[in-house]
Amino acid sequence: MDLPLQVAPGPLVAGMVAYLPASLAEWGALRGIRGLKPAGWACVALLHAWAVPAAACAAPAWTPGIAGRVGGVALALTAGVLLLWSWVLEIPFVSSWARSEPGHRLVTTGTHALVRHPGVLWYALLLAGLLLATGSGTLVTALPLWIAADVVYVAWEEAVVFPRQFPDYAEYRRTTPFLVPTPASLRRALETLGRRIGS
Repeated sequence: MDLPLQVAPGPLVAGMVAYLPASLAEWGALRGIRGLKPAGWACVALLHAWAVPAAACAAPAWTPGIAGRVGGVALALTAGVLLLWSWVLEIPFVSSWARSEPGHRLVTTGTHALVRHPGVLWYALLLAGLLLATGSGTLVTALPLWIAADVVYVAWEEAVVFPRQFPDYAEYRRTTPFLVPTPASLRRALETLGRRIGS
């Protein structure tokens, strides 16, 4: 198979470019620029909302069998639910996505007790599920590039953004793994799953 001929460049680039407005949104929030964070994250959402389906629907590198399609769809749906759980149900919307002044409460329970950036895991599993279900040649290339960009982005958040937003972030970093769960972090996640912030 000739993968370069199977790759749709538009979705591939859009998925990479999405991390620029995300970074700009966080930078603006740290400097108190009103409206920049919601605008930046709206841009991120729109770019991904187009790039991910477009990549999944691009020319296939192979034709998945029925088991691959069913398993891939199941994996993608499960990862999508976990992504929404981590980003929407566990984190208060207004304080996280609409504004981000220093001093907001840090979420350290549930999936955020598993690893410090559970969204990276769920996003990787979502893309892997779509790849299994579609055999998309674009996703073959996009998956490692988008995940690498996501990891670079959250590493930047760790170094620049979160220590300024959350006074207790150093303790969270000490007790919770970055991206690879441990038996202890899995146990803490299960014990605190469903616990809302401030409870």
